[in-house]
Amino acid sequence: MKQDWPRLNLSVLGFGYFALYFALGLEIVLATPTLQRLGVSASDAGDLWAGRSLLSVLGPICWGYFADRSGKAAWLVRAAFLGATLCHLSMWWMQDDLSLLSFVFIALGFFVSGGVVLLDGLVLRSLGDALHRYGRVRLFGGVGFGLAASLASGLEISSNFSDRFFVGSAACFLCGGFATALLKMQRTRPAEGAVPMKTLFTHGANWTVCFLLVLIVAQWASHGLYTGFLTPAAAQKGISLNFVGYAVVAAIVMETVFLFLSARLLSKSSWRRPLLAFILLTTLLRWAMSASTAQPWIFVTLQGLHGITFGLFHAWAVFQFARIFPPQVRQTAQGWLLGMGYGLGGALGMGATGRLLENAQGPSAWFAMTGFATVAAVAGILFSLLERNGTDSSGASPCQ
Repeated sequence: MKQDWPRLNLSVLGFGYFALYFALGLEIVLATPTLQRLGVSASDAGDLWAGRSLLSVLGPICWGYFADRSGKAAWLVRAAFLGATLCHLSMWWMQDDLSLLSFVFIALGFFVSGGVVLLDGLVLRSLGDALHRYGRVRLFGGVGFGLAASLASGLEISSNFSDRFFVGSAACFLCGGFATALLKMQRTRPAEGAVPMKTLFTHGANWTVCFLLVLIVAQWASHGLYTGFLTPAAAQKGISLNFVGYAVVAAIVMETVFLFLSARLLSKSSWRRPLLAFILLTTLLRWAMSASTAQPWIFVTLQGLHGITFGLFHAWAVFQFARIFPPQVRQTAQGWLLGMGYGLGGALGMGATGRLLENAQGPSAWFAMTGFATVAAVAGILFSLLERNGTDSSGASPCQ
């Protein structure tokens, strides 16, 4: 099948992932310590992360919907990058006003989630029928994330600590926005009547899609501690910031490896259900063992499983949505994937983690992640059973 865009555009999109996830790599190490240094408690930081994730529920749905309706995804992704740039610069200026800074921190979720869903949609469209190769482009995001986390872990918490975070992140998004201006996209025919909720339950088996969404919500919720609170959670165990950096690097190296391998693993339909079972069992193992260890190098090794529990899972989930929903509403579908899945799941996971780290003793936050992973495993079993039967209990048509 002739692809819509030249090979150069995939390279541009790969750089867009790199820039966006480089900024997010700075966040995973520096954001919570920065907020705490400015006077935000762990519990309040959890609320801010949860609020941002809740706004990320709305963001991808809106961005994806308007991308399908307008056919101007390339212009919208530039707007999302510019919005994220302005948010970080605003926070830099508002460090003495925690109320305004908190408001902008939450609003940032709308633009970051928009950038993610639009990049995903643009890549999927450019791949044509080769949807299983999505991970080969997305892995550039993992490289940027790991590099940023490695660099950030070597910083000392000093007077210019927060400046480096806010200004550095703004520069990343600005570079990504400029790069997307190089995209040469063909004019597309806007989708007609692409209403998100109707679209979600019109294409594909209703209950199958429901359990797929529950699976994604719970799986991402189980990563709430890693996403927003890895540094303070490790500190409770006596693990230093340097080892947090090593853990994130291990996670991203393995994420890059498994995103690369996902093209081959997802190319065979007979492998997809066993692959999901492997991912979910590995997730349970990661969080259960993390709860019981305080050994730095074991901790680092366990976080390396992120390549499977997030990287491979993300490629699997994106592939499932791209397979179920037709191209003319694919941005809308990806918006639901990222919004209801990762947005709501992130809010649940990070909100619970922040409160448990401040108010509970011992490994409670890690066990909460194990609980979310258990819910994901149950939803995954139900999804697999319905998909294998080819129809849901309401008699809807099977997924395409």
